[in-house]
Amino acid sequence: MEKTLASLSAAYNKASEEYTKALLERIKELLASINPSDPAHTVDIKDLLEENRVKWVGKCWTPGESAENYILFSFGTEAGCNRPFASKGDLTATGYGVTDPDDEWTFDEENFSIAELKAILETLSEVKNALDEGDFAIDGSSVREALYEHIGYYNDTEDLLLLARMDDAAVVKMMLDGEGAFHTTPGETLNLDEVESTCDRKAARTGDYLVVNGAKDVDDPEEAFAEPDPDCGVFVDIYKLVTIKES
Repeated sequence: MEKTLASLSAAYNKASEEYTKALLERIKELLASINPSDPAHTVDIKDLLEENRVKWVGKCWTPGESAENYILFSFGTEAGCNRPFASKGDLTATGYGVTDPDDEWTFDEENFSIAELKAILETLSEVKNALDEGDFAIDGSSVREALYEHIGYYNDTEDLLLLARMDDAAVVKMMLDGEGAFHTTPGETLNLDEVESTCDRKAARTGDYLVVNGAKDVDDPEEAFAEPDPDCGVFVDIYKLVTIKES
């Protein structure tokens, strides 16, 4: 029985070590993809937490004589560490106190349990997905709600026939290259939900732009756009990231 317990304990420790390593590696990859321009890949989600836009990660710690619960809001990597699994820099996370928001504490990766690392991974994955979709944008290290301005549209059938077959990046390139009859009509500033509600169609993020390509909703573009019409009722709208919502 003791031999069985010992072997199970060894297997558990090995699996825990491998799982911890995998979680840390994935978290660091996410941080690098979210904020590649920062050497420390710092990602601050405090504004999102205050607006209940992402799932919070809590940690109990005892920095003094009594324990305090912290909500983690800033994540990054510290280069030059010699700790286990720190090949891409040691993971660090800063939290603010639940009872005293001015009380901040920075934790090293060795301070985190597997459950806490899983929670960090889930929250950062949520942030990355929202960034890719265009719901959030990053300014320096702070991630906040993104706002977009309508900069113009295509609705000439000659353009629409081409745009119906283009991917979103090609649509933006066509606009930036000054090709086609692009109508410049600066409009109000909207968030992603408001853009999609206004256009009644899902927007696609490409770089700093959102594309709402109504030409792709047409069943037979060849027939629908066969006749020249410089003022067709089908639109391809383009929005540009102009600012980030302040907290």
